[in-house]
Amino acid sequence: MALLEVTDLRVSFDTPQGVVHAVRGLSFGVGEGRTLGIVGESGAGKSAGVQALLGLLPGARTGGRALFAGRDLLTAGEKELRRVRGGRIGMVFQDPLAGLHPLYPVGRQIAEAVRAHDPGIGRRRARERAIELLALAGVPDPARRAAAYPHRLSGGLRQRALIAMALAPGPRLLIADEPTAALDATVRAQILDLLRRLRDERGMALIVISHDLGVVAGLADEVLVMYGGKAAERGGRHPLYRRPQHPYTRGLLASVPSAALFAGGGGARLRPIPGPPPDPRDPQPGCAFRPRCPHALARCGEDPPLVPVAGDPAHLAACWLVRGPEGDGP
Repeated sequence: MALLEVTDLRVSFDTPQGVVHAVRGLSFGVGEGRTLGIVGESGAGKSAGVQALLGLLPGARTGGRALFAGRDLLTAGEKELRRVRGGRIGMVFQDPLAGLHPLYPVGRQIAEAVRAHDPGIGRRRARERAIELLALAGVPDPARRAAAYPHRLSGGLRQRALIAMALAPGPRLLIADEPTAALDATVRAQILDLLRRLRDERGMALIVISHDLGVVAGLADEVLVMYGGKAAERGGRHPLYRRPQHPYTRGLLASVPSAALFAGGGGARLRPIPGPPPDPRDPQPGCAFRPRCPHALARCGEDPPLVPVAGDPAHLAACWLVRGPEGDGP
């Protein structure tokens, strides 16, 4: 059984511009020692979905079920959610500067996270534990860096400090939301290697959220591609990358430089997906990708189900062009 099993998740919230239907019937799961990559454009509902699970979207209306270690997070009270988030579930946010207080040294902030989840630990031991966590997160000279303020650290070191803070209570699940945004290629690879190592050493489950399929290519066991608040495609990393079934997934892969420029011997060009993403305030019936899809059919006005791909029951796609195991499809 998966450590986290989400079924038919729905998330909406009010804005001055109207009701935003951020997530519309999303299902996924992740087990301990495994990594799920959630990929899609900005506004696809990736971050809103996981934040809603942890009660981090005030005023959001949620539906469905989200079982974490057998307990439904969507029906849990605020007191229980506070114990879960930051405790059994760690979160690494996109902007490390926003996640670190500018007026306190990073070591002090990590020590406070340690004491928040272990009130019986003394201040001295909490400071020592903070240095140990920075070392675990790959921060060089961790004792000196623990005394530094966030603005004195590079972007990569700040991200490692956030990871160290998230690891403080020993979570069973770590969620990293765009953990490599605004980092150069070398530092990005280091952060992804760090997440992979921590997952393997600690046996925890890992969810990595990104807009870039290239970020999760070497890390995820399973990939969930989201579009318009729904799952467009879901499957094991290798089948999904080698045999993408949804036109949106193929479009994302064509926009990844490593795939587009080198697969064709260096002569291929990047192919952007034309048109804007859908407006979550005005969801239309049928396939959300239809206005941008070069293969749209009249039938795409109907909502396509997420069906298994022929030959691989664990690989699913929501597209009328996909032929399922029974040979259905156009």
